[in-house]
Amino acid sequence: MFIFKIGSDEVRVRTDAEFQCLNDDEKISYVWNDLWPDDLGMTWIEKVLYDHDTGDLGLPEIWDEYLSEFYPEKYREIENEEPEDRQKKSGLIFEFIDELEDKEFSSALLFLVNQVYDESLFYDWLIDSVEGQDGLTQTHIDANKENEEFTQTQIPVSEKLRRAIKTLYLNKKINEATFQCFTIIAKGLKNNQIQEKKEEFLDDISSVESFESQIRSGLNPLKEDVGSDVNTIFKIEQSTKYADFNEFLNDLDYEIMQKVFNEIIKEQFE
Repeated sequence: MFIFKIGSDEVRVRTDAEFQCLNDDEKISYVWNDLWPDDLGMTWIEKVLYDHDTGDLGLPEIWDEYLSEFYPEKYREIENEEPEDRQKKSGLIFEFIDELEDKEFSSALLFLVNQVYDESLFYDWLIDSVEGQDGLTQTHIDANKENEEFTQTQIPVSEKLRRAIKTLYLNKKINEATFQCFTIIAKGLKNNQIQEKKEEFLDDISSVESFESQIRSGLNPLKEDVGSDVNTIFKIEQSTKYADFNEFLNDLDYEIMQKVFNEIIKEQFE
């Protein structure tokens, strides 16, 4: 746990391992009691997401996803009211969230805190922000955050890719579509599977063309699978940029993905 002061208030940020042990009621209590310094008037999570917002990922996107999932009729109403102006649409969504009654608002906070801990980029923002505060007291280190003590061969390939992806995105080297696709692919990679299918993996990433072919052939069938909604996975319908899934696929930077994959996957066999 990380403990620090903001004015006269104390903020206590749980590590990922500590958070995953909590049930839903305990998570809500965690937000209310540990992450809500009175001097700020907002949760620490909200402040961190505001401070680090990239323009494509942040609090507006989380609340957009929440409203579309749990209040679809209200979401469609807001979309119809402001179909083109993203900023005004986000403002209406924020107003709706703020006006929720206690039980519904607690459910929204549960969704928010789960999103932050589920998404590695958001969780890194949270810990980075905590460590930058005056008066920080760190009672212990999250085992998941001790990666710098590992050797390169000990770090899972999915973790290496996640770091590379985050760095590229934060430095504006890849767009949002590439970041989303890249992250989902990385989450699905397992070291043992790579080792078992070495030749197949090396062949798939041998060129930009073969890599792109594998990505397209892997993602296109998802459009037809029962229970799989690529629009939900990649937030395509929530974006004003893409008219359909093909436009999304065409906007992916296959060259940079293939280059990073090629470098990191090959390390597994050296």
